[in-house]
Amino acid sequence: MKKILKTILILLYCLLLAMLTYLGDYYRADLNALQALESDQNMKIVETNDAIIFVPAETDGQTGLIFYPGGKVAPEAYAPLMRRIAENGVITVIAKMPFNLAVLNLEAASKVMAMDEVNDIKNWYMAGHSLGGSMASDYAVSNSDQIQGVILMGAYPNKSSAESGLSYLAITGSEDQIVNRESFAAAIWPQNTEFQTIDGGNHSYFGDYGLQEGDSPGSVSRDQQQQMTALWIDSFIKETNQ
Repeated sequence: MKKILKTILILLYCLLLAMLTYLGDYYRADLNALQALESDQNMKIVETNDAIIFVPAETDGQTGLIFYPGGKVAPEAYAPLMRRIAENGVITVIAKMPFNLAVLNLEAASKVMAMDEVNDIKNWYMAGHSLGGSMASDYAVSNSDQIQGVILMGAYPNKSSAESGLSYLAITGSEDQIVNRESFAAAIWPQNTEFQTIDGGNHSYFGDYGLQEGDSPGSVSRDQQQQMTALWIDSFIKETNQ
């Protein structure tokens, strides 16, 4: 009996060690991303335990975007893209996730919406990259009365969004080697979905965390990919914001 108990304890220890090793191994933000977290006269950055908020100097304060990071990617890695989107007048919020996995905190957006810093926003958009995009879509479908539209980057709906009544914008890179193309094509999208493809774009360049393992380096720069993404998002929000 003692041998069996000892074996079980060893197995549990090994399992715990393996889990902690897995969760502790994630993509970190590069220097460019960290620099994008600095406030200046045009952009105020507010960081809390739950989120990173980008408040542009020129905004009516009515429109906000909540972003769910990709799986095992540090939230700070998306600062350059979120800052670029905010420069168009949209308050953007990166939701922080436990162990950098949005699947562990699907309801993060509800907590963000209740924050004092953003309580004047009336038109909310959900957005996300990779796994974070699928989780953002799940939240939006379940809370469609609170969401104006959904923006997915290198991602697809985890469950049917056809009956949600929401507008979707799906952005992918032509050289993306991470997103499952079959699942993307088989996903049930709303009729009012806009699909955009970045020619030469990949999966990793929506954030600033290096090149994701297994992804293609693509043929456009990270800055070019994010610039195109921000332009499409700005256009999508202007078209759907009522």
